[in-house]
Amino acid sequence: MSQTTARGVHSTRLHHRNGLVVPFPPEPGASLGGWPLSTVGTWWYSSQIGGVPIGDSSQLLTGHSVVAFDVNLEAMEIAGNAGASLAPTPAEVASKTDRIITMLPNSHHVRSCYAGENGIFESLKPGTLLLDSSTIDPSVSKEMAAIAAKKGAVFMDAPVSGGVNAAKAGTLTFMVGGEEKEFEAAKELLSCMGKNIVYCGAVGCGEAVKICNNMLLAITMIGSAEAMNLGIRLGLEPKLMASVLSTSTGRCWAMDTYNPVPGVFENVPSSNNYEPSSMRKRKNSK
Repeated sequence: MSQTTARGVHSTRLHHRNGLVVPFPPEPGASLGGWPLSTVGTWWYSSQIGGVPIGDSSQLLTGHSVVAFDVNLEAMEIAGNAGASLAPTPAEVASKTDRIITMLPNSHHVRSCYAGENGIFESLKPGTLLLDSSTIDPSVSKEMAAIAAKKGAVFMDAPVSGGVNAAKAGTLTFMVGGEEKEFEAAKELLSCMGKNIVYCGAVGCGEAVKICNNMLLAITMIGSAEAMNLGIRLGLEPKLMASVLSTSTGRCWAMDTYNPVPGVFENVPSSNNYEPSSMRKRKNSK
């Protein structure tokens, strides 16, 4: 029997306006930065990050009926072309699905999508599994979980890590918080996008791990930038220096995968005119 799921996406346009609240239904051209919520026994509200497809979307579409919503009309078109049915609001998606995955820029957008007008909670069916892959304040995850529980549904936080390249390859890490007995059901869906699906504890624990990870990433990125700048000033060639440091005791992800110096790696922000990412949002998710 087919299931119903929903899916969404981070929009890079939203990273410049994190305080934006877009009403449902959205005005033409409005952008909130999510894919349409799909229908695959889960709400799949996150099929792209900054326009990058997450893993093999066909895995979700195979054997499932997918319903999608997004205020980003371009994202809606992408979802429709991929085979998803489209819904005009998150509430309608919820009425047609039994599992929902959301991925939004910050806590404010999560509250709006779930508890706002025409939001998920308006037509949530008992027994629905809600997976939120946004990077937000753990307290907001707990807040959404409490509301979901009163409606007979289960909310789990499941933020991701790995960056754009891992998103493309479908090898992201998911940090899941919530009821342990629901973890296997969550893992089945998240495995379509990720390679490492880790149960971290009660609801909010996934977000807590993600915040710690982001703090460490920010620290190592600053250190990598300082080290690279020092080496360049001392006359070292950036690619050579990055290669040596990536096989030495100073090795870190910021150095060997997301190097901050333009030209060391392709397909990273430093080689794309430092286009904004979601790091600021992830460090200040309220």
